[in-house]
Amino acid sequence: MMKELFHQFRGEFKKIIWPNREDLIKQTTVVIVTSLLVAAVVFVMDFIYSNGFDFIMKIFG
Repeated sequence: MMKELFHQFRGEFKKIIWPNREDLIKQTTVVIVTSLLVAAVVFVMDFIYSNGFDFIMKIFG
């Protein structure tokens, strides 16, 4: 049973297509830039909401 499992694992592992260096750099850059953009959007939304909430509390508080 274990021998068959390792045999299947080895067969599946051979099907993996590893990216070349150029593709890896491009994909990594896309992930980093996208992560930074999402973080910036979340930061701006948080800043606006928290300042807006503080403003409302000053008016009605």
